[in-house]
Amino acid sequence: MLRGIQPSPIIRPAVPADADELEKIYYFANLDAALKSDLSLAKMKQMVSMLDAGALGDFKDITPSFIDRTDRALFVAVTQENTPYGMAAVMRRDEESAELQRVAVDPLRQGGGTAKKLMQHCIDHALDRWESRFLELWTRDHMRAAVNFYRKVGFVETNRSGEGSYPELNPMHFRLDLNSASPMG
Repeated sequence: MLRGIQPSPIIRPAVPADADELEKIYYFANLDAALKSDLSLAKMKQMVSMLDAGALGDFKDITPSFIDRTDRALFVAVTQENTPYGMAAVMRRDEESAELQRVAVDPLRQGGGTAKKLMQHCIDHALDRWESRFLELWTRDHMRAAVNFYRKVGFVETNRSGEGSYPELNPMHFRLDLNSASPMG
């Protein structure tokens, strides 16, 4: 099913059998965002290298990375046939904050509320399981749709960092105060 009227996403915890499909979704969602931006060829190559080298490593065996852990969870949006097409992970950082990670929706299914529903599952998990006060995330400025989405749902940019791996891809830090966040419905 392409863009348009889509059924409400079914959200469930990830299982090991999802790994290959999640890796593909994450890779192509990030590549799609990069292609829609004004990245130079050199930056595009760095972004692909980053995806190949590090970001995809935790999908090779998602059990030690995300499943049956008390400090993190990975939620998956699936079709009626139980085929994954979106994901979002949440990880406990410390006593008062959790971090949103690996948010991705198949580019052909974006715009139907899946990311919002996945994020609400992560928020609920952080509040209910860890009593977190804040939800934080890192993204890149070329991920324009994601940056706009995070701002729209209440995240506030707190930092731009030229540090760490691939600083030329302009990492951005955002924070959401969960005590003042309204449900995303």
